[in-house]
Amino acid sequence: MGHRQAVIVDEIRGTITVNKLETPQEPPKTFTFDTVFGPDSKQLDVYNLTARPIIDSVLEGYNGKMKVTIPAIVLLNHCSKI
Repeated sequence: MGHRQAVIVDEIRGTITVNKLETPQEPPKTFTFDTVFGPDSKQLDVYNLTARPIIDSVLEGYNGKMKVTIPAIVLLNHCSKI
């Protein structure tokens, strides 16, 4: 019994494609973001691209705010592999 991939991350295009495995005849849904990180992304890369500019601005005296959202489907998919 092999596994089938439900979520495909394209870091170049900034897209996440979700395939419904229960209904393969249904077309996949693609979501586009400013930036996406695949399962092989390093924590330092995520930090440098997202949080570091905000932290640097705060250290220069500016206000900084960050909101992180994780699509539930991606989180569930990741957790199921652990």
